[in-house]
Amino acid sequence: MLKEKMAVEVIYDNKQEQILSYVEIDAKTLTKKWCNAHNKFVWMQYDNIDAERRILFDTQILTNF
Repeated sequence: MLKEKMAVEVIYDNKQEQILSYVEIDAKTLTKKWCNAHNKFVWMQYDNIDAERRILFDTQILTNF
């Protein structure tokens, strides 16, 4: 049984139709937050670092947490 948190980013083509690859990312950099602009939960990567902050949707992230 896995005890360690893991996260993978799903990389899509430009049309967001086909998966091109998967990239493991540091799960410690992810936070799930409510986004009023999108009216849904999103994943924030590097939420506390303005220059590196990224918004990722559920379709872009696979996690075990």
